[in-house]
Amino acid sequence: MGETVTNATNTVSVRVPLILLAMALVLTLAFAWLWILNLSTSALLAFGNRSTPLVLTASGIVFGVVGAMVTSRRPGNKVGWVALGIGLPAIISTLANEYAIYTTVTESGSLPGGDVVAWLGNLVWVVPVGLLGTVLVLLYPDGNLLSRRWKGVLIASIVGMAGAMLYFALAPGPLVSLNWIENPFGLPGSEIWIEWLSLGFFLLAATVPLAAWSMRQRYRRSHGVARAQIRWFAAAAVLVAFIYVGQFIFSVATGTLGGGSPAQRWLQTLATAGFGLMGLAVGFAVLRYRLYDIDRIISRTVSYALVVALLGVVVLGLVSVFAVFLPSDDPLVVAVSTLVVFALFAPVHRNVQAVVDRRFNRSRYNAARVVDSFAGSLRDQVDPEELVEGWVGVVSETMQPAKLGVWIRGAS
Repeated sequence: MGETVTNATNTVSVRVPLILLAMALVLTLAFAWLWILNLSTSALLAFGNRSTPLVLTASGIVFGVVGAMVTSRRPGNKVGWVALGIGLPAIISTLANEYAIYTTVTESGSLPGGDVVAWLGNLVWVVPVGLLGTVLVLLYPDGNLLSRRWKGVLIASIVGMAGAMLYFALAPGPLVSLNWIENPFGLPGSEIWIEWLSLGFFLLAATVPLAAWSMRQRYRRSHGVARAQIRWFAAAAVLVAFIYVGQFIFSVATGTLGGGSPAQRWLQTLATAGFGLMGLAVGFAVLRYRLYDIDRIISRTVSYALVVALLGVVVLGLVSVFAVFLPSDDPLVVAVSTLVVFALFAPVHRNVQAVVDRRFNRSRYNAARVVDSFAGSLRDQVDPEELVEGWVGVVSETMQPAKLGVWIRGAS
């Protein structure tokens, strides 16, 4: 009986994610067809950055593929189901918007139910935002909460998502995503109590920093594989945050906070692509593909960023000094600055890389300590399985191989 239940569970863990992924791919094809048809009317739309829905749909596919792979290979890990829950609604949202755009603007009245489909796309986008911002962070990387006390935060995030979705579903007036379409299910005259539903946004937003704190606590209590997995997600999240901050600063500096300029649209598309990047990070981490490469990626990224910043300061200093004697656009100023940067790049990069490695790639420096610790634990180790697991952990942490296998000779 127990074996039958296990087989049934494994079948669900393999078939259902594949079915959901197939649905996501079919919906993506429908989205692509409508997106192409709507290109001719993009100038008429408030939803004017036509690359954003394209990138958002691609990000949804990334999460869908990652979710299907995780659920099939790690059936007990809820992160895979959450990834599917992020990817599929994201695709549904963009497809619904394109459908509504087509039947209300491109070919008005050509397809039925444009306002209803727009209504669906207007509220379903809350699901991927809530799942990615809170639920995934709480369950990452092993699919379990850090402790029981975090269940309240998980429930609060779900309640917040439900409240936000009800608000979008029932609030009268124009839809947020496509503001030329009135909410077909809005309830005029009930604005006061519907406004209370908007508190769901604040409740959901309040759970985001709490979930981040949970991940921080998990990182402090973990080691080895779990820490590397968290670093993958944290690196992607920090990069996305920098992109959004950069977009905001650029918008304020150029006076294009409302969007509209080509540079602003490009930054918006880049920021949207960050969601797909986070999906890739989840896949690499949970499936443990080149897991320990994250330390190398972080150290190289940080070191090159610091080198570029330092050399940029040097160039500005040289230009300021030469400006006293020569025009800033003089060929001699450009030539001297280029030669100085070329001469300084190698030694500056070498020294910066060494400093950064000590902070972000410590395994290169801690190999001896890890080996000594493992050797000391052998005195009290009698379980062969735990011995092999410890040995695998030591080799993974010190050598960081792409693949690792253990062959144990059987007793003759």
